Amino acid sequence: MATFRPTLAASPLIGNRMPNSRFPRVVGFEVPLAGDMPEAPMVALLDIVPTSKWVAAFEREVGELTDSFGVTRVTIHEDRVSIFGVVVDRLADDIRALVERISRVRLDERLSEAGMMPVGPLDEHGAPSGS
Repeated sequence: MATFRPTLAASPLIGNRMPNSRFPRVVGFEVPLAGDMPEAPMVALLDIVPTSKWVAAFEREVGELTDSFGVTRVTIHEDRVSIFGVVVDRLADDIRALVERISRVRLDERLSEAGMMPVGPLDEHGAPSGS
């Protein structure tokens, strides 16, 4: 008797048939070792490839990293954010926070484009500010 085993790819709502509605999250880092070449970047690994609109929002906001940490250049290629320049311990936390903030900004932009109320800035507990 034949058995039916559904697969994710068979669903019309999953896989490459459904537009990506998620936003990137940092899932890890590649940090250069002390003996590596001085120009070796710190790399933030994203869980998905960001959309062009997300990348544009990221590029608008990334200036604070270059101002705060002596970062000389930041590039995004597919699901990797490469940070060139001085690598300090706190930089990883700030990169993760920046990626999360950009994802919230893009969500607000998408809600505004759809004529819905944006979430707005969030407090330290992830709730909308002022609530």
